[in-house]
Parts: sequence; structure tokens; C-alpha cells
Amino acid sequence: MPGFISADATIREHFEERTGRFRISVTIANERTGPLFGYRGWFELEFFEAERLKVRPGLRPKREHHPKA
Repeated sequence: MPGFISADATIREHFEERTGRFRISVTIANERTGPLFGYRGWFELEFFEAERLKVRPGLRPKREHHPKA
């Protein structure tokens, strides 16, 4: 893709122990024009039992997290 229409993404994320949230920031920038857009936010993780929800095996993650009960 020609440089004048291409862009680079910078993504940073970390887990915040104090709040139990994942924080993320994304910046999309063009080498010549600078930042085009970005996003900053957070999310919380929640696990669901795929078998209990009757999710077909082909649609499940390759690795499933099994929290200790």
C-alpha cells in the first residue's frame, strides 16, 4: 500500500489489579499526517461455561479457561 494512504497501529494493554479491569489504548497514525484516530478504554473479563450454554465445539476457543469452583 502506498505510504501516503497507509497507517500504523500502536496498541497497549495491561491488567489493572486494583480495579480488576483490562485497560487498552489504540492509536492509528500515518507517517506523514500524524494521528488519524484512537481509542482508550477498559473492559472486564467474564467467563461462561461453553458446554452449559450449548456452544458447538467448533465455535469454542482452542483453549478454554476453567476457573476453580
